[in-house]
Amino acid sequence: WFTLISSGIYFTIAFKELLLLDEIKYLSLIMIGVFGVIGQIGLTLSYQLSKASYVAPYSYIYILFAGLIGYYLWNELPDMLSMFGYFLIIISYYYLIRIQNQSLNVANQ
Repeated sequence: WFTLISSGIYFTIAFKELLLLDEIKYLSLIMIGVFGVIGQIGLTLSYQLSKASYVAPYSYIYILFAGLIGYYLWNELPDMLSMFGYFLIIISYYYLIRIQNQSLNVANQ
């Protein structure tokens, strides 16, 4: 609902500045929208089915994918701050997985 409502609000605000796009492939834009909606629905379902503290860190994985896609499709090289951010995300995942495994081991004992 959030995406639908915010898109409608944005469309009404930006209608006067609407441009017809010549060079962008509309199929690509539609697929971006479709996969975005699927990802949002999956994230919403995961919040419903699990603890938010377990799900929230995984919502940052899109940053890693965006960096990889940018590199492989458009040869974009990340700057040092981006690399530092990627490093922090990976280290955070590792740390959270270790904490979750330790809490599971303590609960099973």
